[in-house]
Amino acid sequence: WRDAPAISFSAFYLGDSEADALAAVESLSTLGTVDELQTLTVTDALRSTSREVSIRSVDVLDHHGRDVVEVVVDCIAPDPLRYGPESSSSSGLPSLSGGLAFPFVFPVNFASSGVPGRVVLSNVGTQASWPTFTVSGGLASGFSLVCVETGQEIRFEFPLSVTDVVTIDARSGRAWINDESNSVTGYVTVADWWLVPAGASRTVQFTALGASSGSPLLTGAVAPAYL
Repeated sequence: WRDAPAISFSAFYLGDSEADALAAVESLSTLGTVDELQTLTVTDALRSTSREVSIRSVDVLDHHGRDVVEVVVDCIAPDPLRYGPESSSSSGLPSLSGGLAFPFVFPVNFASSGVPGRVVLSNVGTQASWPTFTVSGGLASGFSLVCVETGQEIRFEFPLSVTDVVTIDARSGRAWINDESNSVTGYVTVADWWLVPAGASRTVQFTALGASSGSPLLTGAVAPAYL
């Protein structure tokens, strides 16, 4: 948090009555007592962007019995970047035109009628951004995600049932299965994390490490990042 930027802003609440304004004062005064990070969204003429902030103080100015309340909020943002709406791309495992998934050695060329098992993540922002990945479906030995442009790999070695969903957050380096409280980070055996550069894209190859069942699906997502 030593390098986290400090953010201060003023806001106004226009109540329907003095009682409504007083109720807003009570609610706003509690914001500074919340320990969890809060989402701060700002909309301007260009776009809407959001960031996670820790609210350090909320100063409610004297409104003199009026129905208009002014507050001054002081925050700290552990991540200096702002993020726009996330975009995502999904794909199943590589397959031939007949739909048969098979093990292969990267890189592989596929017939045009097949499924390459790749997702493309694009970052239209001005700063590099970390992707997130979710993988669902039956994978007996886990899976591999390889950045085609750089060769960097994320390898997850743990059996997944057809009902399991694994989330991998490249920014935090964490992985969890079905619920964020159920960490499986220790099963990420190769963690060569990569960013999606500003104004560029990255292609991700999805590969099963062993047998598969059901319909395994990779979804990659990235949010455009701005200073």
